[in-house]
Amino acid sequence: MSNSKIKVLNANNEAKEVEVIRYFELNGESYLLYSLNETDEQDYIKLYGTKVNQMQSEEIPDDEWQQVKDKIKEIIKGNIKGNLEVNDLNFYEINGLVVNFTPIFKLSKNLVNLLKANQKEFDVFDVDDKDEPIDKQSIDFTIEDNQDAVTDEPELNTEESQAEISDEPELNTEESQDEISD
Repeated sequence: MSNSKIKVLNANNEAKEVEVIRYFELNGESYLLYSLNETDEQDYIKLYGTKVNQMQSEEIPDDEWQQVKDKIKEIIKGNIKGNLEVNDLNFYEINGLVVNFTPIFKLSKNLVNLLKANQKEFDVFDVDDKDEPIDKQSIDFTIEDNQDAVTDEPELNTEESQAEISDEPELNTEESQDEISD
């Protein structure tokens, strides 16, 4: 597996190293999904998403965030079925990205591994043998809502805007207003 870490900066120019889960293009826009390696009490991994425009993050309107979440589901299903279609981008080009707006969502470790797997421009992510086996016949999944999560790790600035998703599989999201700090 290649090194998938970059530094991002908050509005106060404070740096934080993040693990890139996926950096991709959708409808002519660039989106970064990343982790601060935070888990909740149910062992779900907290993930952040942001729209990238010239080394700055931008707020993602609700309808656009819904399209991103649909793409996340499509990537996971594509990796399960073996027919992945995603336009991955080179995340090393956005090292030092200024991040202000980051919708937050959670996935199980297996789903994060699938979301990260088979990046076209990077090494293939190997799923650990100790992870739960994936039932390829049943690809419906639910993502835990993160509204009550409390972590010791700092969070990036975000704007509240996301409503609960009703499509299957379900992605529940929350928004955070905290800044990155060390």
